[in-house]
Formats: sequence, structure tokens, C-alpha cells
Amino acid sequence: MILEEIPNRTGRPLVVMPQRVTLDKPRGQFDGILGMYYTRARLQALTEIAIERGIFPEEYLVARPGENPVIVQVADGKKGQLGVVKGGDLQQNQINPGYKTDTALDRLERQERLEGAIPAEFGGESASNIRTGRRGENVLSSTVDFRIQEAQSLFEVSMLEEDKIAIAIEQAYWGNEKKSFYIPGRAGGYASSYVPNKIWETDFHYVSYSAAGSDVNSLVVSLGQRLGAGLISKETARETDPLISDPDMEHDRLVAEGVESALLASIQSQAADPMGPYQPDDLAFLTRMVLEKDLPLYEAVSRTQQRAQDRQAAMVAASAPEAQPGLAMPGTGATSQVAPEQGGGIDALLAQLGGQ
Repeated sequence: MILEEIPNRTGRPLVVMPQRVTLDKPRGQFDGILGMYYTRARLQALTEIAIERGIFPEEYLVARPGENPVIVQVADGKKGQLGVVKGGDLQQNQINPGYKTDTALDRLERQERLEGAIPAEFGGESASNIRTGRRGENVLSSTVDFRIQEAQSLFEVSMLEEDKIAIAIEQAYWGNEKKSFYIPGRAGGYASSYVPNKIWETDFHYVSYSAAGSDVNSLVVSLGQRLGAGLISKETARETDPLISDPDMEHDRLVAEGVESALLASIQSQAADPMGPYQPDDLAFLTRMVLEKDLPLYEAVSRTQQRAQDRQAAMVAASAPEAQPGLAMPGTGATSQVAPEQGGGIDALLAQLGGQ
């Protein structure tokens, strides 16, 4: 009985089920360890029962020939009370927990790890034959990477079909209507509106992992090796590294840091020269702009440059403090220009006019 029927406008299935690649039927990674896990649990339970019986052994009253045994007083070890037996002997039946039970338990645990590809490192332990960190990474890589690669390769195909389904749903149900979606962390929360039929001209696209099956540490090492051998560019390495979310912005930051380092080296080199442009007062002003005003280095240098130009263009009297070099070396641009004196006779007038 059909209670409700809704037509599928996309004309294609709306469900994608990625499964493992197997020879017969889908099989989980840990399906093979269930029997061993139950066996180890049962053996562990029996061992604990045997140990408990060994702590509290069973006692039997054995009669002597021709006598009728009687227990006169029951022993109590906690109170220090001795037991008294008449006409017989008490014998204890010791329980042996089993031959190599602990070895069997350890072998079952090891077989579970091998069957399910569960390295000891997953539990915060290290195998006894691991001596270096690099060797530990190799063991983990050999155990985990192939299964991760298989899963990620399947997810590539699955996500490709899922994207096509999403595109088909937008085109079939929204078409030429404007639509927007929520982006966490973005100002306002919502992206710009778009029209599905205009933005999705075709559903052809690619879905791929940067390095299927590789963990982050091995990926960084392999990228460094390829860069050293000259097989890839730095731009490709930035696009492949999973820790770099925006390769273009990272490139701009690297360029900015390089230029800033060159600017800082230039300032330090000129400041070390007593006859250089960075005299104590200008260098102190530059330092104050960076430390107190929290300005970028390029902005602080620009303000220091403007301050020096304004000082050098100013006209002051010969007796003014601005006309004195102070801590700076004379002739290094640390002083303002001295204004010519007014009057002084015909000689001063001729000197101002360039005469003799």
C-alpha cells in the first residue's frame, strides 16, 4: 500500500553507498577478530576462576584406617584459630590455573592486532623492537596507510556522485530562483545569493585527496624530499600540504615576510654606520612607533622618513636647538636649515645676493 508518493524530479538515485573492495561480499576490517576476541574473553574468565579457587582451595577430611573422622574445631585463619580433627587428616586440593595460559592470552591478543591491523601505538604503547621514531612511523604507515588509501579512494568516487546529486537537486527544485546558504564564521552568516541554473552550467568536476593514504607527518617529509630534489614547486607543495588552507594567502605572507626581513636588515646595516641616515633620534622615534604605537615596520619607516624630511625642510635661527646636531654626527641631516640673518650692512646684503 502506497501512502504517499513524491516524484523525483532529478531523474537519478539520491542515495550513494560506498563499500569496501572485497572478493566475495562486503567485509569489515574487524570482522575477523570477533571469534578470537570471544575466545580470549572466555579463556580469561576461566583463568580468573582457577586463580580464585587457588586462593581459596578445597579441603577434604580423609579418614585413617579403622577410624571415624570427626572435626572437633573448625580452623579460622583470620582469627588465628587452629582447627582440630580427630581420627583423620585434612588434605588441600590445589588448582593449577593451566599450562601456559598467559602465553595463550598474549598470542590471542597479538593475533587480534594482526588481523584487525591495530598497532600497539594506537593504545599509547610501543612494540619492543621499535628503537627510533622513524621506525615507528614506518610501522604505522605499513599498517594504516593502505586501508586509509582504500577508504579515501572510495570516498573520492562517492563524493563525486554526491556532488552531482546535489547539483541535480538544485537545478530541478530551484532552477532560476535565487538561493543562499549558511557559512559558519562568516560575517552575516550567509553567502551571496546565486541562481542554480546559472552557476551550475554542468556537473563535471573532480574530487580527489591531495595524497590518499598518507598521514600528515609522512606527507610533510615527502613534500620536503620532493622540494629538495626539484620535482615539485613550492606552490604545489603549499597546495598539497593539508595544514595550509589558502595557498595564495600563504604565498603573499611569505613574500611580505621576506621583504620585511630585507627592510629590517637594511635598517640595522644603516643604523650601525655613524654617518648613516639613522641617527640616534630617528632610530629612537622608529623604535617608539613599532613598540608603543604597534605600527607595522613599513608604516613606522614611512613616518620616520616624513619626520626627517619635515625637520630638514624647516628654517630655524642659528641659535635654535633644532640647528644643533645633538647626539648625531654633523652633516648627517639631523638638523634643520639655518635661516639667513636680516640686516648686517652692505656685506651681508651682497652675501645674500651672491655677491662678494
